[in-house]
Amino acid sequence: MFTVSDRLRQGCHILSATTGRLKDMVEKGR
Repeated sequence: MFTVSDRLRQGCHILSATTGRLKDMVEKGR
């Protein structure tokens, strides 16, 4: 089963996220 970060690594056309969640993922290098 894929996680959200696995799916994002595969690429996407549109990304919708809260600013805190997006910042957290970028800072952790996911």
